[in-house]
Amino acid sequence: MRKIVAVMALFAVNLMSVRGQDYQVKNIPSHLKQEATVVVRKDSRQILINAPDNMVYKFKKAITVFDKNGREYVNFKIPYNKSRKIKSLNVNVYNEWGILVGKVKQSDFKDESYISNYSLFEDDRVKIYTPFIETFPVTFELECEVAMNQTLIIPDWFPQPDEEVSVQQSTLEISKPTTFQINYTGYGLDDKPQIQTLGKREVLTWKLEDLAAFKQEPYSPLLNTRLPNLMFSPVHFVYEGVSGNYSNWQEYGKWVNNALLKGRDVISKETEASVKNLVKDVKDKKEIVRLIYQYAQKKNRYISVQIGIGGFMPMKASEVDNVSYGDCKALCNYTMALLKAAGITAYYTEVYAGGRKVSLHQSFASGGQGNHIILYVPLDTEAIWLECTSKDSPVGYLGSFTQDRNVLVIKEDGGHIYKTPAYTWKDNLQIRSANITLDLGGNIVGKIETKFAGIQSENRGDIEVLSPVGKETYLKKIFPFPSLGVHTYQLDRNIGNTPNTREILKFASREYATVKGPYGQFDLNPLNVSTRQLPDTESRKNEVYINEGYTDVDSISYSLPKEFKVENLPISIVKSYPFGEYEFSAQLIGDNKILVHRKMVLKEGTYQKEVYKDLVELYKTAYRYDRSRCIVKRAN
Repeated sequence: MRKIVAVMALFAVNLMSVRGQDYQVKNIPSHLKQEATVVVRKDSRQILINAPDNMVYKFKKAITVFDKNGREYVNFKIPYNKSRKIKSLNVNVYNEWGILVGKVKQSDFKDESYISNYSLFEDDRVKIYTPFIETFPVTFELECEVAMNQTLIIPDWFPQPDEEVSVQQSTLEISKPTTFQINYTGYGLDDKPQIQTLGKREVLTWKLEDLAAFKQEPYSPLLNTRLPNLMFSPVHFVYEGVSGNYSNWQEYGKWVNNALLKGRDVISKETEASVKNLVKDVKDKKEIVRLIYQYAQKKNRYISVQIGIGGFMPMKASEVDNVSYGDCKALCNYTMALLKAAGITAYYTEVYAGGRKVSLHQSFASGGQGNHIILYVPLDTEAIWLECTSKDSPVGYLGSFTQDRNVLVIKEDGGHIYKTPAYTWKDNLQIRSANITLDLGGNIVGKIETKFAGIQSENRGDIEVLSPVGKETYLKKIFPFPSLGVHTYQLDRNIGNTPNTREILKFASREYATVKGPYGQFDLNPLNVSTRQLPDTESRKNEVYINEGYTDVDSISYSLPKEFKVENLPISIVKSYPFGEYEFSAQLIGDNKILVHRKMVLKEGTYQKEVYKDLVELYKTAYRYDRSRCIVKRAN
């Protein structure tokens, strides 16, 4: 009997070792499964600061994935370089019943150069594991330890990365000498950690449990203003062997200027002479900036290395001059050096770039908030912002990538928070006019002229690099006329701080109108058809946030054969709200001309959650009226 008990006990121990943690899916509380694509079962993070130049980051994170929509959360990428070394890395895989079914060692990860074929960046590499998942649900447990010889960047804590993610348990622990001071700020949780002092060290612990996923709501504010998170910054630190300290943006910016930028803007005498020769007869400073900016655009290629991956220090301007490529830091530093040679002062500027407008924290300074560099050039009567990674952006245009957000302009006296120019609904225009002639067989010929301005000038950004065949395919996609025949196509760009583009298409289309017997019918609005339908929400939780505004105006003139008589047209509609408006009308002029007018405006900004029902109604109206049709009858 004792032998049986011993065998049973041994079996239980072995089963526990196979299962490891309790990752059985049935043990996830039901309320955490609702609305969730994945559940973070356990997220344990440790930051061990041993000295200003010695920090170890350990994390163990188990994620249960319910379906294919959650795959992105288990595509693991761990960057490393000479300053950031991976000490250990592995993944365990558990099935629905919590049984270990697979192990992934560090040697099983793909090891790739972060930027291949560019010798100056070969030290920046990344470990990648992208699992092939056949059966759901499945749990992945990632365990990693990274050693860093710097403390400038202390990892942020974002325990719930998205709305569709539930969290059972997440813990952050920072162990540091009592003499090593850090500042922190956050949202959605108690900033004050549990603090335990152990001799000359102290441990700060934050813990969150039972965070349920929730339904995604369209037009919601930024995640970092809604989900719990913490940012950290050191008071004293070491980066690349250089020590520093800061407690605000001015002090941080002064360190960047003195430690990372100073002395790296030197160019050769030959290049300096070339710059001076380029602008020797130019008096207008803005024109000097434009000529130098275009010179740098033509000369250099951009390679993508985010600030935290490729280091904070830019390549020397002389190196960029030799190799003609660089990341955002390098190209901005190089352009800054060229402008300096022409007597123009420009300032290196940190920004968080992306389609969503994320600002640097106004009152909390930390080195990890930016991911991109641009230039700020103050002139006598205006300021010019330069996006140095673009080959074709006009001088002074930032675009949707960096517009309308707080950035850090770094001057000799330190860092200063500025705001980049905003392109509003009044600036982002698409104004279109079309003249279309219909024949008795339902075929049409026409001319469409469209003017884009502001951010909407980016709408045709790709077409110029396409082959003739590719261009024709592209045009058939954006102008979905049946059997589209392109007679001529013209695209003209006008350079300016707010660029604009003019597009002219002359075309023909067979059987645009459906003609059966004496009757025919056709779409009144083939050019700008709204496809968006917002879900109705009885109890919305978030404010309505419109990230980017625009104005679209379409005017279409139809000339009909004199044999056709218009049988019906839709009634006119106007919907107007504080956040936007929609108009549609179709007017018969004489016997054989129809004028169609459509206008859609969406105004950027944050609005009370109660207006969401009006936003739903606006899109419903646009969806319905954009599909309006005209019925004609042929006279006997």
